[in-house]
Amino acid sequence: MTNLLQKNKYEYKRHAEGTRLHASIDLKPTPHVGLMATPNANGELHLGHTFVALSEDVWARLNQLNGKDSRLITGADHGGHSLVMVAKKEYKSNQIMLLDKCKLVFNFYKPRLFETLENLRTQFVLENQRSSIDLSHQEIVADTFVDLFEQEYITRTRIPINWCPLCETIISQVEAKPSYTRIHRYIIRLKTELNEDLLIYSEEPEMLKGYPFAVLPDETSVNRIMHPLKPGEYIPIVKASEVSKLQPGFLYWPESNLEAYQIAKRNNWPTVSTNLYSLEDRLNARDEVVEELILVDAYVQTEAENIRIHRCHCDTKLETLPLEQWVLNLVKIRQDLNIDFDISPVVPTFAQEEWLPKVENYIGDWTLSRQSEWGVHPPAYQCKSCGKWHVTTKKLSSCSHCQGELEQDHDVMDVWFISNVGKITWGQDERRNSEKEILSSISLGSDTFGLAMIRTELLSQLLTGRSLAERVVVLPILVDEWGRKLSKSLGNAKPTQDYLNQWGADILRLALLRARPWNGKVTFGEHLFIKSRNLLQKVKAIKDFILVSDDCTDKTMQPDATDLILLDSLGCEISDAEAILYDAVKNANFFIAIERIEEVTRKVFSNIMVPYLRWKREQGKLSYKTLRSFQALYLDWVKILWAFIPDAALTIYEEFEEELLRDSKRMYVSSEHPINLDFRVINQVLNKSRDERELQVVPSWKKEYTQLNPFVEYMMWK
Repeated sequence: MTNLLQKNKYEYKRHAEGTRLHASIDLKPTPHVGLMATPNANGELHLGHTFVALSEDVWARLNQLNGKDSRLITGADHGGHSLVMVAKKEYKSNQIMLLDKCKLVFNFYKPRLFETLENLRTQFVLENQRSSIDLSHQEIVADTFVDLFEQEYITRTRIPINWCPLCETIISQVEAKPSYTRIHRYIIRLKTELNEDLLIYSEEPEMLKGYPFAVLPDETSVNRIMHPLKPGEYIPIVKASEVSKLQPGFLYWPESNLEAYQIAKRNNWPTVSTNLYSLEDRLNARDEVVEELILVDAYVQTEAENIRIHRCHCDTKLETLPLEQWVLNLVKIRQDLNIDFDISPVVPTFAQEEWLPKVENYIGDWTLSRQSEWGVHPPAYQCKSCGKWHVTTKKLSSCSHCQGELEQDHDVMDVWFISNVGKITWGQDERRNSEKEILSSISLGSDTFGLAMIRTELLSQLLTGRSLAERVVVLPILVDEWGRKLSKSLGNAKPTQDYLNQWGADILRLALLRARPWNGKVTFGEHLFIKSRNLLQKVKAIKDFILVSDDCTDKTMQPDATDLILLDSLGCEISDAEAILYDAVKNANFFIAIERIEEVTRKVFSNIMVPYLRWKREQGKLSYKTLRSFQALYLDWVKILWAFIPDAALTIYEEFEEELLRDSKRMYVSSEHPINLDFRVINQVLNKSRDERELQVVPSWKKEYTQLNPFVEYMMWK
C-alpha cells in the first residue's frame, strides 16, 4: 500500500463522516475546481440538478486519481420569480409581507438542498455555500453592474419584453412555456413602387400606426413597399436570410418582439412606436385599423390558425410590452473583444453540433430587469424631480443635477445575470481583490446551455480576460417515457431525496451515470433503478466471493493486497460491501486514466479472478452461480476496455478466454441465456484480419459503452 501511494504522490484521507475522500498532495499541482450553481431554494433538490452535481463529482474523483487537489464549490443560487410564486402559494396569509414569505421559503429549503447533496455522497465543499441574497455576493454583483455601466455596456433602454399581466413580471424566452392557441392572421394587400400587389400577413394590423417593416423571401425583386395608411411613406424590407425566427411574408413593428426590435436598431429605424393605443384597448384599435384598410382596399381577409405561443408559469399568455429596462449589450462586448466562440472545451460532441449554429441567437440585448419583488436590486437611483439616473455603489444624499431626492430602482436584476456573475467571480471571496482563477469544470443542462454558457462566456472574457472554464460538460435532458421533461410540477418526477430514501445513493448515482442519451435526452424511469439494483447485487456477490469467502482457506490464492488498494483507488472503500468492484467494473471509464485501464484489467484478471477460479475448480466447488458471476464480470470489463483500447481488449480476451470461459458449454448448454451469447460478436471480429476489423460494423454493445454518457465521450475525444 505504501509503495503504491508514494508512487502516485498522494494519499486518500477519509472525511470525518467517512463518506467522502480528499486528496493530500505533496507536490501541490494545479488544483481542479468544479462549480455547480445552487438550485432555486424554492423546493427539494430535483433530478436535473442531481445530474449536474454527480457530473462534477465524477470529474473531481478522476482528477484526484491523477494526483490533483480537487474541490467542488457551490455557486450562488437562482433566487428568482419561481420562489415568489412558491411563497404566495405556501403562505396565503395577508398578514405576512411578501418578502417575509420569500425569506421563510428560502430559509426552509436551502439547508434541505445541501443535505440532499451530502446524502448523495458528493464531495462539494458545503461549508462555502453562497446565496444570491448574501451581502458579499450582492456587493460583487453591484460592482460588476457599475463597471459595465461605466463602460457603456449597460444602458437604460426602452425594449419589448415578455410580460405576464397576471404575475406582473418579465419572463425570459427560455423560461416561457410553449403551448398552442388559435389566432387570426390578417392578409393585407400592399403596393410596391411599381404599383404591383403584394400580399402580407400580420397578426397585429394595428402596428401599421407605428413603424412597421416587412420580411420578404430572398428571391423577391421587391425593393420598396408603399404604406397603405400613410401616403408618400414606404415600409422597410428585411430579407428572410437576415433573420432567424421571423417568418417571411409577415409584417412586423419594432416593438412586436425582441428580434424585430434588434433589426430596427441595426438599421437605425425608429424603435418607439407612435401608436396611440395602449395595451388595454389594442383589440379595439385593431378593429379600427381593419376598417381603415377596407376603405383603401388594402384588406383581403382573415384566416384562423393554430400557432405556437409562450405562456407564463401561471399559464397566462405572455404579452409583448415595451418598457424602460436595464439592458446589457452583448453585441458591443463581442465587437470590442473581437472574439469568436471556441466550442472545443464543450463535451460531448452533440452539444457542439447542436449549439454552434445557435450562438448568434443569444448575442443581442440581454434584459437585466425582471419586475419582481424578490432578488438583488441594481445599484441605480433615480431623481424624483428631474428623473436622472445615478448608477453607483456609493451612498448619495441627493441628485447631482438638481439636488432632488433619490430613490433606488424597485426592480430586481435577472437571476441568470446574478448567478453567472457568481460563476465568474467564484474565487473572489472578499469583494474583488483576490486573484481571478479559471474554473476547471462546469456542468449544465442542454436546455440552459445557450443562456447560461454563451452569455456567461462573453462576460467572463470581458471581466477576467479568459474563458469561464477549461471544460464545459453539457448534460442531456431527463424526460419520461412520453418525452416530457421531468418536473415536479408535472408530477412525473419526485424529489431526489425521495429516490434516495427508496433506492439509496449507490443505485441512484449508477442509474443517472449509466443513462444513455438519445438526441440530447435521457428517458428516465424505474427501469434504470431496477437495472442498477440488479447490477449492484451482482457486484456485491462477486465481491463476497473475492474478499470474504470463508471457503478460501488457501491464503496464497487470496487477492493480493496491492490489487485491493488499486481497486480502492478507483473511488471505492474496502469497507463498503456494495462498492468494492462497483466503480472498477462499470465505471472504470470515469474514475481511471485511459493508460491505466489495461494495467488494472490485467491485474484483476490474473491476480484475483483466475487464481480464485482455479482454487474453486481444485476444490470441486465451482458452482453455476460463481462461474456465471465471474464470466459476466469478465465480459463487462472487456466491453468497457473495448471502448477505449480495442486492440488491448482483443488481446486480453484471447489471453483469458480459455481460463474463464472453458466451462461455459458444459454448464450452460441448457441455460436460456448462455453467458457466451454476448461474445458471438467478439468471436466474429477475432476471426477476421485487422483490415477487416477496421471496416467491421460497430457492435451494439460497443455503441452502448461509447455512447454511455458525456464522460465517456470526453475521455475518448481527449
